[in-house]
Amino acid sequence: RIMASTIGASNVSVTAAQLAQQPNWIVVDNHVLDIAKFASIHPGGAHVFANFRAGANDATAAFFALHTTDVLRKYIPRLRVGVLEGAQANDAPSSRDFVNPVGLAPSERPGYATSPYYNASHAAFRKVVRKFTQTEIRDEALANDVTGKAPSSEMFEKLGAHGYLALRLGPSPVLAAVYPGPLPGGIKASEYDYFHELIVAEELATLGTPGYADGIGGGLSIGLPPVAMFGTDALRRKVLPEVLSGKKKICLAISEAGAGSDVANIGCKAELSEDGRHFVVTGAKKWITNGMFADYFTTAVRTSGPGMGGITLLLIERSEGVSTRLIKSMYSSSAGTAYVLFDHVRVPVENVLGKVGQGFKCIMFNFNHERWVMCATIVAYSRVLL
Repeated sequence: RIMASTIGASNVSVTAAQLAQQPNWIVVDNHVLDIAKFASIHPGGAHVFANFRAGANDATAAFFALHTTDVLRKYIPRLRVGVLEGAQANDAPSSRDFVNPVGLAPSERPGYATSPYYNASHAAFRKVVRKFTQTEIRDEALANDVTGKAPSSEMFEKLGAHGYLALRLGPSPVLAAVYPGPLPGGIKASEYDYFHELIVAEELATLGTPGYADGIGGGLSIGLPPVAMFGTDALRRKVLPEVLSGKKKICLAISEAGAGSDVANIGCKAELSEDGRHFVVTGAKKWITNGMFADYFTTAVRTSGPGMGGITLLLIERSEGVSTRLIKSMYSSSAGTAYVLFDHVRVPVENVLGKVGQGFKCIMFNFNHERWVMCATIVAYSRVLL
């Protein structure tokens, strides 16, 4: 056996037969590395080497999905036992670097191949979503994320036509009813689960354009589910087709200058009109994602006394008395983050989502999915940065 301690810049030729007899040897860019001691201290854990130890020794693709050539150069002196027979080892900057900036997703990583959470539908779904993201979204995303320009109407309608806006609703008992057609990758709405939705977050993150990515559905993913879950049949029939087709846009308007995470203390008021047919809404919302270009605002308002029991959830359509002003945040203005002002806006009572005075419950229900999407997205972008 060629010992790791003799490596240095070893160019000893290693045959396929020798490689097959060594469970702790792997190949990266034709370098044969002995990871017997290194596996236990690998930052990603020893389990990532499981597949390669089982005989699939070439780890090149997996390595370059998560590391640059500089990392390979760092460990060659310590780990290399030789070079694969008939090949020339390459330690120059590789064209493979950053081909896939997000690296391998959990379902694709060595050691996760037998995960019970991923099946053939997830693999097929990822391929379709990745291709669409890279070929149909990428160019506009890269340009607009820099300039701060909002996603185009054409992009929204393209996303709607191919079912990508429906994906932002997340797994839902109403998804099949509101979007009966097949989802991307041929997935049925009844089969769409949280691991499919995780894939959407991961693939959007590969663009490296968080502001734009939020611009093309961030508001929908948190503003439309309450309409789908708690709106009247008439309201759902009107709003959902408009938004899921990309012809109209929606956002969630909860936060205020003095009430962000303290939702129970919002101050935006909604008073019933004398004829009992409208709520008259007065107040302001702040940091509203997609607010600049939204047509609908799923809005928390105060219809009675203090605390959570006085909150109602209303769907407010952009109309007279609704104005928005851009808030420049730390990421791109493509997200359309806005200060939203409601100045005596008349909203039909039929636009109540759920029941009057029970909006806090609807908001908390909706936050479950919103927080999940945020966590999935943050982890995906963290992997891009790393």
